[in-house]
Amino acid sequence: MENCSVSVLISNTCVFCSEKLKKNGVTLEIGELPNQLSVHCRGNQMSQVILNLLNNANDAISHLPEKWIRLEVEQTDNAILIAVSNSGPKIPPEVAEQIFRPFFTTKPVGKGTGLGLSISMRIMSDHKGSLSLDKISAHTRFVISLPKQTETQAEAA
Repeated sequence: MENCSVSVLISNTCVFCSEKLKKNGVTLEIGELPNQLSVHCRGNQMSQVILNLLNNANDAISHLPEKWIRLEVEQTDNAILIAVSNSGPKIPPEVAEQIFRPFFTTKPVGKGTGLGLSISMRIMSDHKGSLSLDKISAHTRFVISLPKQTETQAEAA
């Protein structure tokens, strides 16, 4: 675990999928990324979680006329939130109940293993954080929550 700049983490992760999104006609909107904001994490694993959410969003909206993915960062008193939303509709309740189960997928046969979100959940748990589906949002929206860095962790950096 090390202190990672949220801005650098997101920028580096987006490089992996930007061409794919552009090729598919998807607009990637990235909100303000505060330079001073950092999280205590394993950078490669956090990139894996974010990339999984971006790729899932891309797959989910590929057939829609309006294609956008929005990535936003928010800071609360005790957490750093990274939200990935897309132009797709809200996930139906019957799917939302199962979405984090291993091997559950809404993708056609041969297009997904159903492991991405369950692996992402495990990574987030290992980081003392969480990954959740925003059931209130009008669009599909997932939220990564990481504990805010303590002063001890910041000094160790």
